[in-house]
Amino acid sequence: MKALRNLVTIFILFLLLSVLYVSHVDAQPYWLRRGVYAVYRFEDAYTIKSIGEFGWEFESLGPGVYRWEVIGVEGNIARLNVTLVTKKFSRSLEVTIDTETMDLVEDGRVWGKAWLWIDVARLPPSPPTIKAVRNITVIRSWLGEEFKNPTVSRIHSVTKEGGLKPVRTGLGPVDMIVVLNVRGKRTEITCFIKMLNEGGIVPKTTIHHSPGGVGFAWEYDAKSGLLLSGFYIDDILTQIFNIVKFEAMGGVGEGGYWMYLEDTNVEIGLMEVGFDPIMIIKANFVFILLGILALAFILAFVRERSRWGS
Repeated sequence: MKALRNLVTIFILFLLLSVLYVSHVDAQPYWLRRGVYAVYRFEDAYTIKSIGEFGWEFESLGPGVYRWEVIGVEGNIARLNVTLVTKKFSRSLEVTIDTETMDLVEDGRVWGKAWLWIDVARLPPSPPTIKAVRNITVIRSWLGEEFKNPTVSRIHSVTKEGGLKPVRTGLGPVDMIVVLNVRGKRTEITCFIKMLNEGGIVPKTTIHHSPGGVGFAWEYDAKSGLLLSGFYIDDILTQIFNIVKFEAMGGVGEGGYWMYLEDTNVEIGLMEVGFDPIMIIKANFVFILLGILALAFILAFVRERSRWGS
């Protein structure tokens, strides 16, 4: 009986450790250091050219890339050099980001958000849950609207569970991902996007309430937490570069996206790598641990019963 009690004690301690592991809140990834970069490709970017008496006029900037590079990290503060290159212009600037909250900060003031990566130990929650994460803002300002409380998926296989092709990147396909989805409250934006897709001037009279609203989706690599693709936008793009949307890309059987990862020096979970036991263990840590402990408990119980019988 003493051995059984000891095993129960160990079981409880390991259970507490697993809970602490899953609730880990340090959002700074292990790979974040000076010189790390990521480049995203897009087909066409749209900006607001003018807002007149009769409506909004948009301008196509053409294809290009959106790039960031770490130029310094001190504690939970990182300085990034961000560049937007399109057919019509190229511009670079430096931004400061809080790596725990993903707040964009200037002179101590939070002015936006840029979810360029996530902490896969904290987001998503343990499988198989898919839930909204409260009190987290994803976009601070997009056409005067704040997007918050995203729905976060667990780590999952795009090909096996989603029935889609793996996520495209310039380095190769990625299968295991985490998805953040967020939907706006102002449903009149649906008509705004519809008219924007048609090009030209969007009359103010066409902006009215419509069911469904508009949503964004961010797809992250389950191994590193780096942004891969999606209908992605952040406050650097909206508030500094004045970008309101991108041309939709994606082929048959692929997920839709506005941009996708073209290049990076971060090690991501490419399908060519094959079976990655570290990523599998990390994604199913609690269940593997509980299975091992349950098996040990059963074996100890059977051993005690055999002793009683003898």
